[in-house]
Amino acid sequence: MGAVITICFMFFFGLENTRSHMLMTALLAGYISFMLYLVYSLDNVFKGPQGIRPVALEQVYALFDQWDKESF
Repeated sequence: MGAVITICFMFFFGLENTRSHMLMTALLAGYISFMLYLVYSLDNVFKGPQGIRPVALEQVYALFDQWDKESF
C-alpha cells in the first residue's frame, strides 16, 4: 500500500516534460519492485529447490564443539 501511495504522490509534482515525468515515475516503480523482490528473496533464502542448505553451518558448529572439548 505504501508503494502505491508513493507512486500516486509522484503525480502531484508536475513537470513541463510529461515524458520525463513518466520516466521518473517508471524508474521509481521499478526500484520499489526490486526492493520488494529483494526483501522476499532474502526472507526465503532457505526454502525451495535452490535454497541454501545448513550443511556448512553444521560443520562449523561441530568444529567449535571440538575446539571447546580440546580446550578443557
